[in-house]
Formats: sequence, structure tokens, C-alpha cells
Amino acid sequence: MAVEIMLDKTDNLFVIKISGDTDAKTVADAYASAFQQADYDPEMSAMWDICDTRLAHFSMTEVRELTRLVGQHSKQRGKDYKVAIATNTKSDYHLLKIYSTFFRLAGSFRMKVFSDPQLAREWIIREN
Repeated sequence: MAVEIMLDKTDNLFVIKISGDTDAKTVADAYASAFQQADYDPEMSAMWDICDTRLAHFSMTEVRELTRLVGQHSKQRGKDYKVAIATNTKSDYHLLKIYSTFFRLAGSFRMKVFSDPQLAREWIIREN
């Protein structure tokens, strides 16, 4: 299980890649720690790549906690903050479409769900 944070200054992109079985606390801790990295810029948009994990093991309580955390940090982000979430399974794609409603209510940012991480990255780069 792993959560990898990559800050790409070239594309002004903050990438969160989740692999294997992990819990919401691990994801939340990694997400929060990224804001302390030297290369972090509040204007960076975010891409969550969850192609190597499955959402089924996250409870609704954990989703709400992650929503709260994203909402807290969205206040620190720039006004043009965008979030792309990529998954490669149909069930997770549909769950994310539902979950994205909670995430959008937590902060003022644009969000889209994709079935391919490359399409997600292209959307953010094109919109930046």
C-alpha cells in the first residue's frame, strides 16, 4: 500500500497516486504533508490517480473525512483550482461520480472524473 505525492512545477500539477489497499488516514496524512513540500505552489491543480487501488474498501465515513480534509485545504488553493480523478474500473468510476458531489460541496473548485489518467492530466494542463 502506498500513497505517492508528486509535484510537477512544469505542468503546475499536484499528483496523488494511490496504490494497493490503504486507508483514509494514510491518504489524508500524505495529502496534508504535500503542503509542506518546498515545491508546493497553492496555484497547482490536483490529479488523483487511483487506478492501482479500489474504492470499495473505503467507508462512507472515510469518504466524508477525506471530503472535510480536501475542503480545509481548498481554502489555501488558488481560485482556479481544478481536481481530476482517474480510475480504470467502471464501479470506481461510478462511485467517484457520486463522491465527487460531496467533494465539490467541500470547496470551490472544478472537478472531473476520468477513466484514464492521461486524459485527466491533459484536461488539467489544457485548463491551466
